[in-house]
Amino acid sequence: MNNLSQSVHVHNELRARLLREFPDLHEDEAALIDTLEGISDLNDAIVAVWESAADDDAMCAAIDDRIKTMKERFDRICLRSQRKRAIIQEAMEEAGIKKIESAVVTLSIRNNPAKVIITDDALIPEQFHKVKTIESIDIAAIKEAMKDGQVVPGATLSNGSQSLAARVK
Repeated sequence: MNNLSQSVHVHNELRARLLREFPDLHEDEAALIDTLEGISDLNDAIVAVWESAADDDAMCAAIDDRIKTMKERFDRICLRSQRKRAIIQEAMEEAGIKKIESAVVTLSIRNNPAKVIITDDALIPEQFHKVKTIESIDIAAIKEAMKDGQVVPGATLSNGSQSLAARVK
């Protein structure tokens, strides 16, 4: 870019000098342009910068393609990892194994707490609604009430599920 700035400066100086020394060039713009092209490297400098920009565009396109490819690969690997963990959990559950300890990891099957499942918002009593900027149902209050044996119309407790926990050593 420095070369371009320098070329513009030289071009402008040459133009001014030509117009001073050959005043007739004021009326013949084509001759002035042709003369400047012959004695100035500004056009070549501009084309060189354009070619560099085109190279950058190609590099951007290639990097964008690479990012998309890597994102697809990332997604595949994450899905593969999730599937492997599910297979481990299924195998341990099927075999009745609650915990495996090794030199690198401790795997254990743990019970997840029950979650509130709202089956009908309209049936949830007002005492379980929180007022914020907008009204929402207080899931935590419903869960606590249901744990205490209270029946909450419009809500039930799910059965707890299990998940795999891994502690890396």
